[in-house]
Amino acid sequence: MIINIIISSIAPETDSDRAKFSLGVRRESITVIAKKLQEEGMINYSRGQIQLKCREKLEIHACECYSIVKNESDRWVIDAKAA
Repeated sequence: MIINIIISSIAPETDSDRAKFSLGVRRESITVIAKKLQEEGMINYSRGQIQLKCREKLEIHACECYSIVKNESDRWVIDAKAA
């Protein structure tokens, strides 16, 4: 998910710019999806700013690869803390 993506040192101006850069899609595509997520009550979206409202609902609607990536990244964090 966008929330878990580590953004590079290039600092886009808005959340939608970060998503566009990270996902490699057009800004218009981000806007369409963000509006749908807002209608479903998962995020607030205004002027390119994305605010998370319901992470649990967003995770339920994410593809199955999200949990795999999240679990793996959580494991790396635990491993790094233990080292």
